[in-house]
Amino acid sequence: MRSRLVALVAVAGSFGVAACSSSSPSTTGLVHSGGSTGSGSGGATGSGGATTGSGGATTGSGGSVTGSGGATGSGGATTGSTGGDALGGRAATGGSGPGSGGAAGATAASGGAAQGGTSGGNGGAGGGAVTASMGCGKAPPTAASTIGAAAKGLYGKFTIMVNAQSVLDFNAMPGMNKPVTREYFVRLPDNYDNTKAYRVIYQGPGCGQAQDADLMTPHAQPPFASDPNSTASRTNAILVQMQQGTYNPAAYNSGNCNAANMSGCNTSSAYCFDDWASEAGTPQVSSIPDGPPSNAVAMEKAYFGALHKAIEDTYCVDKGREFYSGYSSGGWLAQQLGCWFPDVLRAQANVTGGIPPIISANPNYCVQHPIAYFSLHNNPDPSNGFQGSVDGAKRVFALNGCTGTFPTPPAPGAATIPAGLEVYQITDSTGKVLVPNNATFRCYHYTTCPAAYPMYFCVSGLTTGQHDAQGANAAPAFWEFFSRF
Repeated sequence: MRSRLVALVAVAGSFGVAACSSSSPSTTGLVHSGGSTGSGSGGATGSGGATTGSGGATTGSGGSVTGSGGATGSGGATTGSTGGDALGGRAATGGSGPGSGGAAGATAASGGAAQGGTSGGNGGAGGGAVTASMGCGKAPPTAASTIGAAAKGLYGKFTIMVNAQSVLDFNAMPGMNKPVTREYFVRLPDNYDNTKAYRVIYQGPGCGQAQDADLMTPHAQPPFASDPNSTASRTNAILVQMQQGTYNPAAYNSGNCNAANMSGCNTSSAYCFDDWASEAGTPQVSSIPDGPPSNAVAMEKAYFGALHKAIEDTYCVDKGREFYSGYSSGGWLAQQLGCWFPDVLRAQANVTGGIPPIISANPNYCVQHPIAYFSLHNNPDPSNGFQGSVDGAKRVFALNGCTGTFPTPPAPGAATIPAGLEVYQITDSTGKVLVPNNATFRCYHYTTCPAAYPMYFCVSGLTTGQHDAQGANAAPAFWEFFSRF
């Protein structure tokens, strides 16, 4: 039985939490956008709004919320201008040449309003311009209820309406989209500041009955449910957990689980993210989801499309630093969202999350935009084949413009490492090892991918718990990965 996970991290300012070391060139200071030439500059007096900032010759322009810059510039002044790191000149996290930030600027946004852009140009692949969302300056809504552990930060429960069709409904009557209420949970950083643009991590749990307790149960929990960097995540990131439900079953066995009779759906198939897994090779595969002749809208695509806009409009979000991570069913969702929303998500990460057949069968279906990628999967995984994650990585490898032949990551104890891979050690900023490579766990870095869109793959060799969330490995690995953007 397949299941999935997905989550995304959001953090404002520099994390200073962790960095990964390897023998390859450094990939720190990765950014969402930047010019290829020229030195970035902010407005003369530090304004980040309007159209004052400008960047390299062909790439950058300032715009309502961001400055831009060249590949040789680092982002803004080291400490930013008056507005600080979040909305002012951005701290230099990479790159080599000098970018320039605005000189003064207003307190909240270095010359802009709360939603204003950065004052400094971003430094190409090494800078870090902030794209503040429309939710900046707004008071956060009060949740109807909260769940979770107070020690790790409570999640507020919210609902959102989407108009879409599940695979089971599609098979019963193609194209008949219907309104469905979906749930989601939000954990704001401690001392949340609505003038500071935070990174966001969307998360997806594994299969399990849809109820509030799912947020913390061992099987369903996402990677950051037991985040070891709790202090850092509680102050620097907005966490958003997505939720599945009985209205949205995964059709692993269409004979036992169908729209006409839900009684045959068991807890492993009825409470998952909808992945259209049963549709590969069927006549419908060329027409679903999202387009003529059926005009069906895939359930999870509609859900995340509405959700990320709601989060951006409600909270102060850095739109260039939205991430997703998930486990099992949520891991499958990572592959789906990386296909549908690579222009929204800066990076995707998954634990034991294979690629839905609908995506494999339709190579031109996905949005053609690169996305940073991290996968963690046990080999073997009897519940959700290891090959599914390999196939997902192979798709992104081609999409990101990595060169050479795609290498499959070997077992942790393998003596020979294929060309195009190198061993990758997860460490914090001081060099302390967070997740050791050993006989049952090893991470690899794809060496031929662009620095702005790196790819990593960790392989575990567990003989028990082969489909576990591996939170002790995934949380620090994903946190470090997201923190470098």
